[in-house]
Amino acid sequence: MSLKSFHILFITVSVLLSVFVAVFAMSNMDGIERISWMGGSIVFGIGLVWYGSRFLKKMKAIEQV
Repeated sequence: MSLKSFHILFITVSVLLSVFVAVFAMSNMDGIERISWMGGSIVFGIGLVWYGSRFLKKMKAIEQV
């Protein structure tokens, strides 16, 4: 497995984990804990998706050289 493939796999698993944490917080927590855990995991997931797309663009640019 190449470093690029591992990186993409790790980002994907991390995004799925952040979705799981948001769903878990929604169903098992109350009050401010729910909001903070859901908000944090959603922001983290969005950041990872953004990072993953930037990583893929950079890898395509490197491969073209």
